[in-house]
Amino acid sequence: MNEKEVYLSAMENRERIDFSLKGIEQYDLLLAAYSSCGDGFANAVGYCLQIREGDGEVGSDNQVFLRHADGSIRVHHQQAFYRVADKDKAQVLSFFETTPKDESIDLELTCPNGINEVGFRVKLRNDCYS
Repeated sequence: MNEKEVYLSAMENRERIDFSLKGIEQYDLLLAAYSSCGDGFANAVGYCLQIREGDGEVGSDNQVFLRHADGSIRVHHQQAFYRVADKDKAQVLSFFETTPKDESIDLELTCPNGINEVGFRVKLRNDCYS
């Protein structure tokens, strides 16, 4: 299967996630709905490295750091996510330059405002959106 076919299959079989993201585990493969980074496999599919949990209604102000297939890490926010179904995970990961087994457990991630955090679920600081 090529990248487009894998993306379409993942979209067809995707599993809805609650906006609070409470059921998400580190390295879960996610599909971003209406991604602020753009749609399609390259921009909307990634595995979760970190969630910065905000206090907004139903998690509307969470920041979600995803590792994308090209190895880049991008912050997604104010959007819905879906989980990649188990049947599609191996095919999706086959397009990734970096996979969860390559990740460091003490990876420090930086939000667009320059705030560094280590860990999977961390509190979103007020100045992350200023």
